[in-house]
Amino acid sequence: MSPDSIQEIIARQIRALRKARGWSLSQVESMSRGSISAVALGSYERCDRAISVRKLVEIAQFFDVPLTHLLGQAKRVTGPDQITPLVIDLRRMKVISKNLNARGDATLIALTTLVTSIAHRRGDWNAEVMSLRQSDLSTLSLMTMISEEEVKQSLNTMKLLLTGPNHP
Repeated sequence: MSPDSIQEIIARQIRALRKARGWSLSQVESMSRGSISAVALGSYERCDRAISVRKLVEIAQFFDVPLTHLLGQAKRVTGPDQITPLVIDLRRMKVISKNLNARGDATLIALTTLVTSIAHRRGDWNAEVMSLRQSDLSTLSLMTMISEEEVKQSLNTMKLLLTGPNHP
């Protein structure tokens, strides 16, 4: 892998983290108390400026992600989990989870519990969506005591799926 392609990966990862949080360049500068300037961060994101290891570590700490995440070295999935994952809309899940007591939906309760556990275990840093692997779907099926197909149907009915069955 060439140094240019590594720099492009880092640039994409930094921009994706910032955008996922809805922060502007100037907000990052303000929140970092000026240690990460808006001008420099924008330059890193555009690949106009080389980034030092020290600054890369500082940015990783600021976004609270492992350094390997910025290097694009997230865990690669192999084996049966390579099947197209179900992508869950976490924003919608949070909205409908507020009504858990009223709904009493066992699938939603189990999903909320599982997603929280997965986020901590996986270091899935995008707070808007999460992909459920086949093994996660199996766990959810066991937690709810319904078939995997019924779990998928339930998630689809709640309009929580962004990809997977019945979606592009």
